[in-house]
Amino acid sequence: MKTLIISYLPRGERSKTKQVLDAFLKNATEEIEQLDLSKDIPDLFLPENLSAYYRRNYAGEELSEIDKKHLEKMDKMTEQFLTADKIVLAYPMYNFSLPAVVKAYFDSILQKNKTWDIDNGNYVGLMKNKKALIITSSGAKYPESFNYSISLSKTIFKFIGIEAEVIDAEGMAYPDAEETLTKAKIEAERIAKTWY
Repeated sequence: MKTLIISYLPRGERSKTKQVLDAFLKNATEEIEQLDLSKDIPDLFLPENLSAYYRRNYAGEELSEIDKKHLEKMDKMTEQFLTADKIVLAYPMYNFSLPAVVKAYFDSILQKNKTWDIDNGNYVGLMKNKKALIITSSGAKYPESFNYSISLSKTIFKFIGIEAEVIDAEGMAYPDAEETLTKAKIEAERIAKTWY
């Protein structure tokens, strides 16, 4: 059994998201694999890899070695995702949504015939036996209509067949930030103990 930790924590030790993630990791008792998106940056969809992706995953074409090279990083991240039993995604909210690098990661692993498919005109998630946890934080407290970060992450996980749990440490610039952070850490510990 393996847990994949996908993190984007560019503030390092100052990150409130990292503190919640660390509380989870202290209670994780199986193999952990880490993917740091601030160091291993996913590829963006650009003309070459987007064309190769559509031709392979939708049209079923056999790709040239050059085309395969264009998809190499995306395929590597997808295979890593597929081998995990549990996934933890940790990132801060930026400007009402996901950091761009996290969205690029999702674009990499949302591969037809790998993590999702179409059956009789309906989308089918292929990752139904996995667990996922989203850990995020924000400086302010936003109404739900302003927070696209969590709704987008949950939607993507649901699309591939996973009902993700969420820990949202919002309001880290508010006077009650420490209390909120403590509650988030306790929740992270609780979830870890139910997972392992």
